[in-house]
Amino acid sequence: MANGQVVNVPGQGDPPLGNNGQYPGQGKPALTLETTTVFTMNVAQSIDNQEFHAQQQVTVSVVPPPPPKPRITKFHGSVAIDETQLQLTLSWITDLANQVTITNINGLQKPSDTLVIKPTQSDPLASTYTLEARKGAEAPTSTISIIWTGYKSAKLPGLAAACALLPNATRLYCLGLTSNNVTALDPTTLANLPGSPYPVPNPVSIAASPDSARVYVNQLASDKQTLKAYDAATFTAVGPAASIQNGAAILA
Repeated sequence: MANGQVVNVPGQGDPPLGNNGQYPGQGKPALTLETTTVFTMNVAQSIDNQEFHAQQQVTVSVVPPPPPKPRITKFHGSVAIDETQLQLTLSWITDLANQVTITNINGLQKPSDTLVIKPTQSDPLASTYTLEARKGAEAPTSTISIIWTGYKSAKLPGLAAACALLPNATRLYCLGLTSNNVTALDPTTLANLPGSPYPVPNPVSIAASPDSARVYVNQLASDKQTLKAYDAATFTAVGPAASIQNGAAILA
């Protein structure tokens, strides 16, 4: 219904309204109003040849929809080491914001951008970065937190030459060049597993089978190399060793 338009209900040819009901009727589409509209109901009744009239009005206000709010579509962060330099990469996408800021970073930012932060001893990384996308009084935020966790280490006998992680991630095997053994570690805790280290003469390389069932150790003895298979769970030898000649393994 447009401004200034007068609509009579019921329309010409329609049945009169009842004492109780609704308009539009059940299952009919609702009225669409463009501006604030006054509805006037007129009621007439004839009693003993005398006309009685009553009228009541109701005003339905139409207000414009609120303006769309700014929003943050994405705010991601990742920490990496570029050669020897630690760096934090922040990337974000905002919509409808006219002022974008990030805590612990000076100045206004672009609505969508990627920023690389390289900390120094005098200017380290902050523990949190909060992105704010503001438009008027509306200002949604999103926060990234950096949580540092301690690292774990394991002391290995002798000089460790190489390590192999089982594909199922249940064991980590490391060679001891000078100690002539293989150490089995829990990959999560780096704790030494029972029975480890296992004596293996002159180990130089190690590899795990794709099914995590076996571990293969290349051993060097004076003028030849041998390849030996071990059960990955018990580290007991499986089958005969193979002699390696010109890059090929030959069963001994």
